Amino acid sequence: LNEAIILQQVHYWLDPRLNKNIFEETYWVHNTFDQWEQQFAFWSKKTIMRAIAILEDAGLLISFVTRDFKKTKYYTLNYGILN
Repeated sequence: LNEAIILQQVHYWLDPRLNKNIFEETYWVHNTFDQWEQQFAFWSKKTIMRAIAILEDAGLLISFVTRDFKKTKYYTLNYGILN
């Protein structure tokens, strides 16, 4: 259930009407774990981190970290697997 809720929230934030983060023709969302925790106030940060790790390991959630000093982590969905 936790993972499904996170997938739905990422899908929401990937909407081109809300999101202008596009790299290599793909929309990406970025949030820190503190920002995710604000969106999912009913979960601890550790729960969010665990659910995101499960989704990444399953290949459903794709992420990358920028190489600049901010080390921003971006996420997108693997719609090919989800479909």
